[in-house]
Amino acid sequence: MKNNYLTAFYFTLTIFIIAFILVSYFAVSLAVPSSSVKLDKIKRISILGNYLLLTDDVLKLAGVNIERMRGKVPLSIINKKLKSHRLIKKAHTYKIGNALIISLIEYRPLFRVISGGGKFWLCTDGTLLPMIPDEDKGEIFDAIRTQVTIRADAREVLNEPKTVSAILFSARKLEKLAPRKIEEMIINDNYEMSLVTRNRLLIKVGKLQEVEDIGARIEILPQILREVSRRSRKVRYVDILSNNFALIRYEA
Repeated sequence: MKNNYLTAFYFTLTIFIIAFILVSYFAVSLAVPSSSVKLDKIKRISILGNYLLLTDDVLKLAGVNIERMRGKVPLSIINKKLKSHRLIKKAHTYKIGNALIISLIEYRPLFRVISGGGKFWLCTDGTLLPMIPDEDKGEIFDAIRTQVTIRADAREVLNEPKTVSAILFSARKLEKLAPRKIEEMIINDNYEMSLVTRNRLLIKVGKLQEVEDIGARIEILPQILREVSRRSRKVRYVDILSNNFALIRYEA
């Protein structure tokens, strides 16, 4: 009797262990991304994080088509294809069940930059992306084109992270305090910043290295623009000499 009881106990325990292993295996196989994927097993493709690129463009770039899914492909190959696009910063492809998930982190362009004969997009992380006008279309790019354009006399100016950070800070502040009022932000070889309004008024702001002063001077920019608009004489340029004082120069 005792032997029968032990036999039944060990048999039940064995069944339980086998069931536990099988359940664990299937759970892990679903949760952990595979290194490759059989395309004919994929019934659905989801794309996450594509704000600039169209879904069809991402699928074409990845080389997958839900209507013609054949063979087996390493996920690293799909990721490599995706990251070859200048607008894609990171790409992660994985499989859940019969679904292929493509997760993207795109660069986020904020401003246009003209420097050294080239045109670029300045992104939130300070990256400069080459501009391709025929491809860079849509509401996001159209909105950026209405904002201040950054013009750097020397391309080397844009190679320094601190300088790029100061430019981003200043440009964002300009669009917040005087949206669509400034046409160009000009950075010369001496890292001095000047602004040109839509009415072609030149405003000298100061050196980029003086970030706190630059910010304070941009704060009084709306007041300066209002004051200049009230003047009857034609203003040649405005020189913001300090955080609370500006010199207005008139045409002779």
